[in-house]
Amino acid sequence: MNPIRKTLLLPSIVIAALLVGCASTGTTNTNSDSADADSAFTDFLVIGVAGDYDSRAQFERMLVSGLKAEGATARPYHDVVGGNKPLAREDVLAAVDKYGFDAVVVTRALDTETDFEVRSAVTGTKVKRKEGGFKNLFRYDYEELDEPVSLSLDMKLTFGTELYSAASQSLVWSTESTGRKAENVGELIDETAESVVRQLKRAGKIAR
Repeated sequence: MNPIRKTLLLPSIVIAALLVGCASTGTTNTNSDSADADSAFTDFLVIGVAGDYDSRAQFERMLVSGLKAEGATARPYHDVVGGNKPLAREDVLAAVDKYGFDAVVVTRALDTETDFEVRSAVTGTKVKRKEGGFKNLFRYDYEELDEPVSLSLDMKLTFGTELYSAASQSLVWSTESTGRKAENVGELIDETAESVVRQLKRAGKIAR
C-alpha cells in the first residue's frame, strides 16, 4: 500500500478505516503536508477497527492505557459512543465537539498471517477445520481421537494507523507496520496497541 501523502479531511476517517489494503513488512511512517504535521497532541480519541466488538474494545482500552502512561489523556471510541456501535462520521465529530479531543487516532488491520501445527501420537487422526474467519481459528473437528492433540500457533498482524488533528480535521501522520509474532489473539492485540504507542512517541506526536 502506498503511504497517504496528501491532506485528508476528518470525515474521511470512516471511509479510510473500512478499506483493507495490501500488507507490507517493516514500518513505514508518513507525515502529511497538513499545517499540523509537526504538532504533538495531548487528548486522543482512540478508534480501533476490528471484525468483532471484543477485539476492538480490548485494543482501544490497551491503547488508551498506553497513551495515559505517556502523560496524555485518551478515551476509547466504544466508551464515548456507548458500546458496540459502528464507526460513524457523525459520532466521531460529536465526540470531538463534546469531549474536546485535539486528535483522533485510528488503527485498522491490513493483513493477518497465521501459522499453526497440530501434533498427535495417534496414527490416522483426522483434523478438519470448520469454516469460519480469523476468530474461528480454534474450531476444529477431531475424528478417531484417543490422545490429546497439541496445537501450536504463531500469528502476525500488519496494521495501519492514522492520526488526525481535530482542529484542522486533517491527517497529520500515518504508519504501516508488521508486528512481532504472537501465540494468541489477546497477545496479538496487546502487542499491536503497545507498538502504536511506541510509534506515536517516536514520531513526536504525544505532547509531554
